[in-house]
Amino acid sequence: PDLFAGAIYAKAAFEMWNDLKETYDKVDGSVVFNLNKSINSLNQNGSTLAEYYNNLNSLWRQFEVMINLPPCTREATKHFEKHNQLIKLMQFLMGLDESYLEIRSNIITKEPLPLVKVAITVFNGEESHRNATFVGATKPAATPFETKTFDNNRRLIGLLNDNGVSYANANMVVGHPNGTQALITKIGDLKINNDITLYDALAVPKYTVSLLYFTRLLET
Repeated sequence: PDLFAGAIYAKAAFEMWNDLKETYDKVDGSVVFNLNKSINSLNQNGSTLAEYYNNLNSLWRQFEVMINLPPCTREATKHFEKHNQLIKLMQFLMGLDESYLEIRSNIITKEPLPLVKVAITVFNGEESHRNATFVGATKPAATPFETKTFDNNRRLIGLLNDNGVSYANANMVVGHPNGTQALITKIGDLKINNDITLYDALAVPKYTVSLLYFTRLLET
């Protein structure tokens, strides 16, 4: 609102922009100091590598816009860019969490040193590996039922290309509510009457379940 109030009475747009530039577009030592302080004090602090790098890259861009370097030869520009990349790499490495200490040590011993964009790729790969390892470590262990189901499915897959193998040869079982097991001997269609047919029914001669036990199980 204050800027608008001061600019609304300008006679021409270029007068307004020139006035704003003379008033606010000033870079003194304190601005440069504060920006450099922000760059050198920025740490990862548990954030993701992408978040940390993006924040740091934003500060770098602000600094590059703020500092206007004079034109120089192509060779001088090449050397300056190499020096600039070295500074950025060191600033990036210094702000990393200590959990990346080993990789950081490997990076700084390379000859020549990689560009900061190459380094972030290496660290991103390590971060992805750690996340995958964490997910695998925290995945709940399979229950006995899940393990048995997996084993049965694996046996079925093994029989897909062998039409002459019977289910008895697969040694597949079903479980009783009390924890015991019964062997599946056959599978086929079972006609109950003219109206009802059970398809792919399992033949388990030794499968016996007490109806009283089953009723109590449902009530619990």
